[in-house]
Amino acid sequence: MYKKTLLSVAIASALSLTGCLDTTDPENNPKERDNENSQTTPPSSEQQANIEQNENNLYPVFNPATGEFPKPNDLLLQTTDPDGSYAIPGLAEKIAAGTETPPEVALEYLSGASLTAPIDIEIGQGIAGSDITDTINTDTVIAESFINVGGAPVPNPAQSVFLLELEYAGGDPLKGLVNEESPTVTDAITAAQASGGDLSAAGELLGIAASPKYSAEVITRDKVVGGERVETSYIRIQPLEPLNPNKRYIVALTDEIKDTEGKSLIKHPGIANYAALADENREPANPLLDDVQAQIDFWEKVTASYLGNLTNAARPDDQQLTEDNIVFTSGFTTSNDTKVVDYMVDPTEWATNTVKTLVTTGAAKAAVDAGAEDYATIKGAVDTAISNWTAESFNPALAGCDTYPAGDARFACAGTGMITAAKAGGMSFPEPAADDSVAFDTPRDLRTVSAFITDAIAPVGAVNISEGSLTIPYYSGVPDTRGVSDGTEARLVGEWWKADSTLATQINTAFNLEALGAALPQATTSNVVNHLFPFPAKNSTEEIPVLAIFPADDSNMPADGYKTVIYQHGITTDRSVALALGSAIVANSGGTVAVLAIDQPLHGIDAISEEGRLAYAAQFLAGGQLAGFPESLAPGDTNNQALVDGTLATTFVTTSLDSATVIDASDGISAAEADLITETFAGTIAETVVTGQLHGSLIDITDGIDGTEAGYISAALSGDLTYNVVAAQLNGTLIDITDGIDGTEDATINGTITAALGDASGNPTLDATVQNLTALEAAASSLQSLQLAAQGLGLMQNTIENGASQIPGLGQGSADERHFGFGGGVTNVVPMDFADGTVGSSSSDPIDCSNTGSGAFTINPLSFLTSRDNFRQHMSDLMTLRLSIPTMDIDGIDDNGPEGDGFDLNGDDVHFIAHSLGTFNGIPFVEIANQTSRTEDNIVSANFLTPGGNIARLAENSPVFAPGILLALQSAAGLQRGDADLETFLNVLQASFDSFDPINFVGNLSSTTSTTKALFSEVVGDVFIPNNASPAVDVVQPANIGCNANPYAGISLGEGTAAPLAGTSPLQTASGAVSIGDSTDEASINFIRFESDSGALHTTPAAAASSAEAPAFAEFVTQAASFVLNDGEEITVGDSDLIVDAE
Repeated sequence: MYKKTLLSVAIASALSLTGCLDTTDPENNPKERDNENSQTTPPSSEQQANIEQNENNLYPVFNPATGEFPKPNDLLLQTTDPDGSYAIPGLAEKIAAGTETPPEVALEYLSGASLTAPIDIEIGQGIAGSDITDTINTDTVIAESFINVGGAPVPNPAQSVFLLELEYAGGDPLKGLVNEESPTVTDAITAAQASGGDLSAAGELLGIAASPKYSAEVITRDKVVGGERVETSYIRIQPLEPLNPNKRYIVALTDEIKDTEGKSLIKHPGIANYAALADENREPANPLLDDVQAQIDFWEKVTASYLGNLTNAARPDDQQLTEDNIVFTSGFTTSNDTKVVDYMVDPTEWATNTVKTLVTTGAAKAAVDAGAEDYATIKGAVDTAISNWTAESFNPALAGCDTYPAGDARFACAGTGMITAAKAGGMSFPEPAADDSVAFDTPRDLRTVSAFITDAIAPVGAVNISEGSLTIPYYSGVPDTRGVSDGTEARLVGEWWKADSTLATQINTAFNLEALGAALPQATTSNVVNHLFPFPAKNSTEEIPVLAIFPADDSNMPADGYKTVIYQHGITTDRSVALALGSAIVANSGGTVAVLAIDQPLHGIDAISEEGRLAYAAQFLAGGQLAGFPESLAPGDTNNQALVDGTLATTFVTTSLDSATVIDASDGISAAEADLITETFAGTIAETVVTGQLHGSLIDITDGIDGTEAGYISAALSGDLTYNVVAAQLNGTLIDITDGIDGTEDATINGTITAALGDASGNPTLDATVQNLTALEAAASSLQSLQLAAQGLGLMQNTIENGASQIPGLGQGSADERHFGFGGGVTNVVPMDFADGTVGSSSSDPIDCSNTGSGAFTINPLSFLTSRDNFRQHMSDLMTLRLSIPTMDIDGIDDNGPEGDGFDLNGDDVHFIAHSLGTFNGIPFVEIANQTSRTEDNIVSANFLTPGGNIARLAENSPVFAPGILLALQSAAGLQRGDADLETFLNVLQASFDSFDPINFVGNLSSTTSTTKALFSEVVGDVFIPNNASPAVDVVQPANIGCNANPYAGISLGEGTAAPLAGTSPLQTASGAVSIGDSTDEASINFIRFESDSGALHTTPAAAASSAEAPAFAEFVTQAASFVLNDGEEITVGDSDLIVDAE
């Protein structure tokens, strides 16, 4: 890894992250450290008196020498050759020693703080040796920034906790920090506009008063001190909506915060702590802390300005707040890495913004260098630079762009020109492109694939499937050999995206960026992939399986091709899940919709154990008995094993045909007899036997079969031939059927048949005919039953043979599965055992109670960045799939399709449906696809089934997922709910996930270039993805740990923390989705809640696992199909009793 230079070289290398400190070392005792650092220079008598006076006051902890300050923090930003990422002191040495922790490694590669994670400020318990019993008076912890007074927005005079967003005229907070650019506070700008009569600005502030952007509360967490857990207080600032990306924020506390005795918070005492560093009149204990002192001075000056200009305007003259009232400040810059995949798939947008930023930050720096000290002056200089900038000044080849109006249009032209020239010059960007050579295999009837597909999903003969392979670029780690342990399999769990240094070098050279002072460090000193350089190096090209589901009858194919739905599965499942909901949508589309599905990274069809196959066999044969299968096919050890071995069906058919004298198996099976066995499985043996028996009597097939003869055959198969022949014989004598058959005539016919069967009709020839035909009909009926049993057994065998798929029956594709043949876990990556399935089985296995197969290490708590890039990888994969749709021939018919070229899908009518984890990267995929500069990747409508956001806190509050995660962390790192270190772990994890987290993208769905029609579907009481986590969800010990019973089942795993942005419901608030409870034709962004007693579960959209879920599954199908068929303009609610009434 590359060495990085910190803002301050004095910041300690021992960051208190995830229990990585040795708590038995006195160095890790904060009280002793405070005291020790306070005595690096003997205090004066005045200082000593001040220490003694304040020793019983609470204070926000800020000690940079020991790494005790809120993190992420701008103090950790590297400023030498900056790539936008943090620099963690001593991390390189820790990695060399093998003592690094996941949060430390993640921070090193992150490019800013989380948009949603809370900010925790530790409250010190007094100077070492003092005994503090007071706690914070929570009534004085006030974060509301504006209040509504008589319909007018007013700064809250009682505010004591501040989260101030800064606005830099140059538009780049990192460059603004390095260039010492003076910012302003965003809300101050809005307040100034409101005071000037701007009604829109006033409305914005009233909105903040009604719905604050953040809250503050006091929480307690256990901190390990001297080897013991000590309950410690924190002031938590919790965003109530995602913070703005690429913005600098200042956190500030004032002495208006009191303890329960009425004493104010004070600045952290000690010569190297906040009180000393904030004192402009004294030198720090360590001269290397000059930079830290300068930052604190900046934070306090900005905060004091806000207090003076806004807060004090609402306070009495004798209660004005000044810089002296500030007891704590800190600063951080939010990540802009939500733009990484956006820029990656649309590099012209990256180039446009990069050029504009060069101009604006350059102008801002020039203004600062010329003496500008305030935001307004710098902003004026920046605006002038934008107006005067010419593309020709950047590169003469872009001179044509100067015909565009100054500003965004000219920058956009320059960005497009840059990328066009770069590509023409041989540069290769990781921009997704269509795979025009996707080939699919021979279509199969869906109902021949899986015994779990029923008429409730699709009738026999209604839906076909085919399987193909899609070629994608792969940027995450790949092993050298699939399914073979050679050490390189560790890349699957330990590597993440690295910058394409070759491309960075080419860009630097082609556009002379070094001369402009803007050279990309990814060419030499950095391998970070972020919004400043969003182009990862490709590790491989992979072929992945793709499943197509489409109408068996193409006669209703729309003129432009099928409407196409991309279906995305959830965690630890695979593409086969589309066989349920996807097939049901196709079956209910009137023959106009097709569905495509691919696997998430590290997912795919895995292995199944022998025990699992035998369990399926017993289950299927028991069902066969209920369906009328002969007793000889009852479940038992022999039959179960034969079904698993794939021999039961053929043995049963051979024996049955032999008993029916259709074949003679006593001397082996001839080729002709083998054909008859094959016909039995094909469902044609009864027709073949009947035709042969009738030949020479009622029909003559030597010259083919005419309509009359076909009628005889059909009647024999339906059991009507005897009746029809007797009726014809009696016509004109005992009955007249020229005008139909009445009741008397029917009785005469049946009576004659009965008499003939007893040789008593009086006509020996008729007696023989009736007896022969009746025997033929009985044989035909028996053979038809045999056909059904044979086909049922064949379906069972196929389902069991391919039983590893989530919906059993789908075999591994011709392309390699995305798990690369490895399963196990993040600490034990091992080859899958496809022979007996003991390793690499997924939760689809009815015997295996653990998941070591599909998706087993997609979410990786040991490598946050690997997890992050698994999700970003799939956003790229989905884009490749989306772009490849127009040239897909999924049904193998060469001359159908809109152009007669065999291409079946309408590339301009593509929809998206995702379930569970599929929504994590599905939501950002849709938002990005619909706001790129091209239209061929647009998504018409999107249906997000049981989605979620704020993933780290969602996981902590999931009754299903949290126990396994929390117990693993407790076992591996000693972390448990209620620990301060767990909070740090989760906050850094969330910062890592921010670049794809749905909560950061849903707000843009209605403002994309092509407005997305969206439907969010929530299940009330969802135990996988909680509806919300505010208050925190109680999580208890699971019934089992792995495959063993848990003796502590049901015991709480500790107190959690409210997470107001976690779960499904916050997505409604963030997206502005409208709740509906009945059919509507006014759909734009919609939200539907399934009642808790509807039978719906989190997993129901994947498939109904019980009859109780069936109505809800049908309702999911109805809504999803109608949403697609109506292009998101209308939703049909089939059963409103299942749906929560609209709010």
